[in-house]
Amino acid sequence: MNAKETYPYSPDYAVCPGETILEVIESQGITKEEFAERVGITPKHLIDLCKGTAPITQEMALRLERVTGTPSRLWCNLETNYRQTLLRLQEQKDREETKAWMKSIPFQERINRDQIPECGGAVK
Repeated sequence: MNAKETYPYSPDYAVCPGETILEVIESQGITKEEFAERVGITPKHLIDLCKGTAPITQEMALRLERVTGTPSRLWCNLETNYRQTLLRLQEQKDREETKAWMKSIPFQERINRDQIPECGGAVK
C-alpha cells in the first residue's frame, strides 16, 4: 500500500469569488457602496460580482488588487476555479439526467421484438 495516496479534490459545490469580496468589505468596515466607488463600479455591478452573475475579468482583478491589496492573480484564480466547478457540476448533472433517461428506454423489450439487433458484448 502506498503511504501517499492522493484523492482528487472535487467539491459538490462552487464558491463564488463574490464571497471573498464580501469578506474583504466586512474586514475593511466599509459599506458596499463605498467599496464599489473605490473600485470604480456601480453598486449594481458589485452586487452582480458578489452573486457570481458578473465575472471577475482581468481588468476587474487589477481594480480589486488596487483597492484590497490582494494580488490580481488570486482574483483571477478564484474566478477560474468557480467557473470550472460550475461547469463540472453542470456536466455531472447532465450525465445523471442522461443515465436516468437511458434507463427509461426498454432496450431488452425492443431487442426481443427485433426492433434493435442484439450485440454480443459491450457497445463500442
